[in-house]
Amino acid sequence: MKQSGKTELYRRAAGILLLPILLAAGGFALYTAGNGAVGTALKFDLWENRLNPGELQSSVEKSMRTDLPKQTANLVYSAALVAQGRRTSGDFYILKDDEGFLYRTNLYQAVDPDVMEYAQRLERLRMAAQKTGASVLFVGASGKLTPGVSQFPSGYTPDYASLRNLDELFIDLMAVGVDTLDLRESFREAPLAYDAYYYRTDVKWTARAAQFAALSIAQRLEELFGLQLDPSGWAADPARYEETVYPGQLLGNEGRASGLYWSGTDDFVTLAPSFATDLTVELTDESDHETSRRGTFNQTILDLTEVDELAGAPGNLFPIYYGKRTARVEIENHKLPEGARVLLVCDENFFSTAAYLSMMCARVDAVEISVNSAEQVERMVSSGGYDCIVVACQSQSIGAAMFPFFEE
Repeated sequence: MKQSGKTELYRRAAGILLLPILLAAGGFALYTAGNGAVGTALKFDLWENRLNPGELQSSVEKSMRTDLPKQTANLVYSAALVAQGRRTSGDFYILKDDEGFLYRTNLYQAVDPDVMEYAQRLERLRMAAQKTGASVLFVGASGKLTPGVSQFPSGYTPDYASLRNLDELFIDLMAVGVDTLDLRESFREAPLAYDAYYYRTDVKWTARAAQFAALSIAQRLEELFGLQLDPSGWAADPARYEETVYPGQLLGNEGRASGLYWSGTDDFVTLAPSFATDLTVELTDESDHETSRRGTFNQTILDLTEVDELAGAPGNLFPIYYGKRTARVEIENHKLPEGARVLLVCDENFFSTAAYLSMMCARVDAVEISVNSAEQVERMVSSGGYDCIVVACQSQSIGAAMFPFFEE
């Protein structure tokens, strides 16, 4: 979009005036960040990067986002982005579309060459599950980046590489005989508007999206394997869930990285069944400490103390599901004792989906892959006791860290 002469002059003047403030904030962040950040700055080779002068700015911006005192530095940085009317944060790490949604991206993105290896690991997982009588389904989603929906100004480069990785993974899984569900197709036909499923400031989707994803998985399991989830049809009906809105309370991970003033905040929404629930939830944290709760959905799944801890300031509200630092969750649904038993191996984006999938099953065990070992996943897959193993991730998670299990 072409700017008027007066607007362009204003932007340049704002950039010049804010440069000393940015440098001061960046220097203060480096000073207080400790020896690691200072050492990184001292190692910056001006001669080596003489043809790329933006690299020094990028390094300062990254230090402001990730080092102490990041809260203060981010506010200054965010105000500078607003004053300059920019659509990017840092070196194109976070990009804003015309509707104000934030996206992760990188000018140096590349297609992962090892996607076929990940498909073969899933094939070996399928073979191990088969010995116990369990079926396997891979579920992939694109996240917010949706061609034809996400609108970017000319010259801005979204993360199309991750979408290509997802496309290739689906093709390779078909070649090795692993069944799949492409949630991109499901969300294209979803009943609600785009912004009902995606937050503007975070990569993780809303509670409505998590419930819709659980419904899509249940339908695919019945279609492929004849595995009937939710025989009453209650849990599948989105109208049977009550919303609670926390206005302006969510500052997502992309919003925290780029700053409050530039990103804005989201209304955080929880979704709880309006029908009767009786659950036992076993939580295991990153230190293998276990906690058990029994009660309704609100008493066991949702940890409302997370709202109180923010004390009115916007921040990360996703630990409202299960609680902080939860690595594994086992949810037993006493209202459906004869139902299916599902193991969900997932990235953090799908972790809340387990809560809504459990409304349709006798039991759902969910493993957030980044905080569990490959051996833990392999033991659970091979132990039996499940009707189906679901491996689920968004496209940006495709990589060795998402598929560390069943290596040769």
